[in-house]
Amino acid sequence: MKGQSNVMQSIRSTAVPAMTAIRYKKSRVVTRVATLFAFLLGVALQLPGCALFGLGDENPEDGISSAPLISMAEELDERSAAAESALAAATQAWRDGDALGAMSIANAALREGAPDEYETKLRALRSRAREALVTSKIARLSVLPARDAVADGTEVLGTVHVRNLSSAPLTIPATADDSSTSQVVLAVLREDFDLYGNMRRTEFNVRIPLEEDLVLAAGGVADIPIAIPSEHVRLSHTGFAVLKIGGHLRPVVIRIGATEFFDALDLDDATVRIFMDGFEQLAADPFASLQRAVSKRSPPHILTAAELLAPDERSRAAAFLLESADADPDLAFVCLAAAARLKQMLADEPR
Repeated sequence: MKGQSNVMQSIRSTAVPAMTAIRYKKSRVVTRVATLFAFLLGVALQLPGCALFGLGDENPEDGISSAPLISMAEELDERSAAAESALAAATQAWRDGDALGAMSIANAALREGAPDEYETKLRALRSRAREALVTSKIARLSVLPARDAVADGTEVLGTVHVRNLSSAPLTIPATADDSSTSQVVLAVLREDFDLYGNMRRTEFNVRIPLEEDLVLAAGGVADIPIAIPSEHVRLSHTGFAVLKIGGHLRPVVIRIGATEFFDALDLDDATVRIFMDGFEQLAADPFASLQRAVSKRSPPHILTAAELLAPDERSRAAAFLLESADADPDLAFVCLAAAARLKQMLADEPR
């Protein structure tokens, strides 16, 4: 009984300052003080003699001040406010296109120490800003196919063109410690079109390890050979396919002078189309080939010739195909499919 009385006296003596804080401190501080007090109180009730509070059975009148709890809550509140302000500033810099400013603000806030709820967001924003900075200020990589159109089952060859945008030498080692390997990861989106206007999308990756270190002087350029194997370039239907080739270079490290980065470098994408064998004859004069295909009533050639048209011929060709669909109902399915494809490409052209 005496022990229980001592505990209750100690609880009352600790509760009074906490209640004072609840009356007079700001709302955030109040919440944190109350939470800390409740936690410590719950633990204390399970400890003999309330030793956590410095209350021995031999000296039950002793208590502790809640001032440290209030100070801790105030400090946490100030850190939260600072981190919240930094996150807002970094986000605004990012929206304004200032990747360097966003990264600098996030770095400073993380060095000061941010509560968990803000640390995660600051790290994510810093990562995006750093990636954008690397791409816009350090290096530019572009996929350059050897040909923009290939025949069914033909290996797609090309290069990744690398330009050093910085004023310092750039080095990307092929390997590190004989365990990790720098590699180009081609991310390919394939779209297959048939004679009826149906389209099917598939995606796949092609990994190409660097065969040697990439070393570029300031402003220098280099080319990394790439290839998409023929098994990814086969047509399984009557029509054509379009490969949209992007991806990134995943380095073991990027060295710019004495600075090291470990960010992946995105690739500017390119497009390669896959046609049936013999498409080159149609490509010599696509519009004339389209007219001949309609007169000969050849659906595969109609679709292929329409896809081969230059951008400035697409509008005229679409009108021709619509007229042809009205004139020959048996050809309407392919003429309408080709016209719809041309109109979509016209709509997608930059304004």
